[in-house]
Amino acid sequence: MSEILNAQDFEPQAKVVRVEKSEIFGGQIEKAERIVKVALEEIRWKGTTSPCDLTISGYDLDSRPLAEIPEVRSWYIKVHSIHPYLPVFLSEFSITPYILSQMELVPVRTVQRDLSESERAEIDKMVSDFENNHPGKGKELRGQLETATDYAINAENAQKLFAEISLTGRRFLENAGVKTLTQNILIEDTFSRIQSALDTG
Repeated sequence: MSEILNAQDFEPQAKVVRVEKSEIFGGQIEKAERIVKVALEEIRWKGTTSPCDLTISGYDLDSRPLAEIPEVRSWYIKVHSIHPYLPVFLSEFSITPYILSQMELVPVRTVQRDLSESERAEIDKMVSDFENNHPGKGKELRGQLETATDYAINAENAQKLFAEISLTGRRFLENAGVKTLTQNILIEDTFSRIQSALDTG
């Protein structure tokens, strides 16, 4: 197990996995899948697992929440479509953008962002690179990057999401041979982290 945890995408001696901006744009979810594999190894090794920090790199200059950045949101949605039980293995810090990205967010208002000089330079570069690869699409991306939208959460959508996480999480843990008591603890801890994340997020 130590070999996996010390791989390049993990911080040494810690359960932290970094996903780079290039991987977000490329829709690469291998590192999210690695979290599941590490958790399973840990369960087989000591009967349970502790949450992992999943961090998204390259957006330090972007003041928007990760769940409101279109390409990040799309990446989380892709991960969820394949591994809807992933929150069972994520820390409270990591659960917030994951959960919010899956929820139906109802736009309340859109405002122009107050951008710093460095943020504008970063946006100019991103738009230029994007326009080179997707001619005619740069203006649309700029509009997304230079505005911020406030959202409200659809409660019914949230309930369905939580039920899906619980059901698929239990099924995954059961198929992995995890004991029922451990399943219950992991699922309860997951929803405790989700609730705490949403309360503070």
